Amino acid sequence: MGTIDPISMEVLSNAVLSICEEMGIVLSGTARSPLLRESGDFSCTLHSGNGQLVAQTNTLPALASLARSAVLSLGEFVDIPNEAEPGDIYYTNHLEIGGSHLSDVKAIAPLFHKGEIVAWVANCAHWPDVGGAFAGGYVCATDIFQEGFLIPPVRFFRRNRLNRETVDFVLNNVRAPDERLGDILAQAAAVRRGKKRLVELIETYGLETLQTFFKAYLDYTEKRVRHEIRGIKNGVYTFQDSMDNDGIGELPVGIKVKVTVHDDRISFDFTGSDPQVQGPINATPSVVWAGVNFAVRGVTDALIPINEGVYRPLEVIVPEGCWLNAKHPAPRQHSTHETGHRVIDCTLGALARAVPDRVPAAMHGTSSILIMCGDDTRLDPPEFFMFFDCVAGGFGGRPDKDGIDGIRTGIGNATNIPVELAEVEFSLITEKYELITDSGGPGKYRGGCGLQRIMRVDGGPDARVLCISSSERTVGRPYGLQGGKPGAPGRWSVNPATRKETPLKGKDHRWLGTGETCSAGAPGGGGWGDPFERAPEAVLEDVLEEKISLASAARDYGVAIRPDSIDREETARLRRKKGHGDG
Repeated sequence: MGTIDPISMEVLSNAVLSICEEMGIVLSGTARSPLLRESGDFSCTLHSGNGQLVAQTNTLPALASLARSAVLSLGEFVDIPNEAEPGDIYYTNHLEIGGSHLSDVKAIAPLFHKGEIVAWVANCAHWPDVGGAFAGGYVCATDIFQEGFLIPPVRFFRRNRLNRETVDFVLNNVRAPDERLGDILAQAAAVRRGKKRLVELIETYGLETLQTFFKAYLDYTEKRVRHEIRGIKNGVYTFQDSMDNDGIGELPVGIKVKVTVHDDRISFDFTGSDPQVQGPINATPSVVWAGVNFAVRGVTDALIPINEGVYRPLEVIVPEGCWLNAKHPAPRQHSTHETGHRVIDCTLGALARAVPDRVPAAMHGTSSILIMCGDDTRLDPPEFFMFFDCVAGGFGGRPDKDGIDGIRTGIGNATNIPVELAEVEFSLITEKYELITDSGGPGKYRGGCGLQRIMRVDGGPDARVLCISSSERTVGRPYGLQGGKPGAPGRWSVNPATRKETPLKGKDHRWLGTGETCSAGAPGGGGWGDPFERAPEAVLEDVLEEKISLASAARDYGVAIRPDSIDREETARLRRKKGHGDG
């Protein structure tokens, strides 16, 4: 194999990224479910002929990592040389093939050139429903069969034709078959667009040049990642954190990591994490890899491409039988987002001890998923609907600036379901959607505030809507760093501010009737640095914007506001009382 010049490298690297982005546009533009169409809960990827990740969209990093694992492991379950044909598209949510929770369904297609597989095109998309006891699979399950059905790698499309028998089998096991079929076709359309654009690259530059580029591009990325790792001091750095509970019991579930930096390599050893649990937070190594990859990306150069080269200098150790590498048939529905967030928090907590100037305090640490589903009684006959939204939380305070308010990060960049869309498509009304005062952790750089969303059922007199919560950090709190304080925990309830108000646990469900409401409040981010070192002017601005209260300004920051200006004398007294000079 030859070499490739720098100009061709730059042109082709942008070309493969553009192909991934175009695939994403096709998928979101043709999908039926709002979760894919509006939120973008998917990721699209391109791979070399041997399955190595070449490029991905920047929508949901975790899902891209899952697609990578799925393509690399597909050959262990499918006789590719003797079975795969041009036009085939495999679909799977199998746990051993880039597995996470059953909702993450991968579509994988080979690209043939003169009878040889020269590349792979894939996407991973969250299906709002995969059967199971509850819509969406978010039941407090004790085995995976309660969460939905497993799809081994099977061809939904053979030689470009829909495999109707296989697809009908799937559609007869979900609650909204027309919507699922629309999403299946959207995933296929995205794959086909990726293949088409790759063929155009082959026709323009030649197969040999493209394959040379694939190798050189991954090697280049690996070289840059190793260079970044050399800038981290050799050593062993540890951290531990916990999940609120497993969704069945009330006890916290511990996670530990030992990060070993040695020259141009990093090892992440999760030995010592708690054993496999009964509830649905159990995970797979693919989920752990996704979290580790995000954390490493966060402390290295953000301009480094995301491909197989990023993974080569990394080692991840996850002992079988612990809750991060659970044995079948352990339930796993909360793993991709809730467990994935905690892997990120724990890994970044360890890296903060190695590179404290690069790591923010803990982000919200949860996807705060709110699901409301039932029959839309406004229609005749009533039709099943599912509202699925991830309520954004606060980003952690950073070493040089505040955390971001109301943002989704860590596991993904999915956007919200707009109020207008929710009220048009579902029998629901949004009563409140706002930042939560005092939710961001106090610090020299304040943690971002979380959001609260209150939804009211707006159906007929017989309407019954199931409200489901899938959230973490409702007991534990996002940690602060360098003297910063934790962010506020999430808070959930049904019928808030009424005599019927009832708390809702982070992993819970309630049936609601017309006029009843569900409130989902996301956690804030942790603070970074001593809050008494925060500029009083910044505290005043936060008070005026209702991000912190007058009481918090005085208690947590030592700043007295009277009523819309700084009381310098009282502020000096408060800060002297804490031993911080005159502020």
